[in-house]
Amino acid sequence: MKYKNVVSIIIVFFVLATIHLYLSTREMDVGYRMENAQIELKQIQSDNRLLDSKLAAQESLEKIEKIAIGTLGMEPPQKIIFISSEVESR
Repeated sequence: MKYKNVVSIIIVFFVLATIHLYLSTREMDVGYRMENAQIELKQIQSDNRLLDSKLAAQESLEKIEKIAIGTLGMEPPQKIIFISSEVESR
């Protein structure tokens, strides 16, 4: 009878130790993944700021005018005509 109790206790201990080891390993894996995700997020945010600054540079009116005149061969308008978009009521 004593022998069975000792074997049962050893089996339970082994199962609990295995579960503890598995959970500890999963916790470390999740920690590493979270750390890598945070590093990736910082890199993406940095890239986003860089792209925003490049976009702002491309949207500057001087740059647009230079491309329009130099590359596309456009010219500034000689005469400007304004058209009203209001609808007359009857």
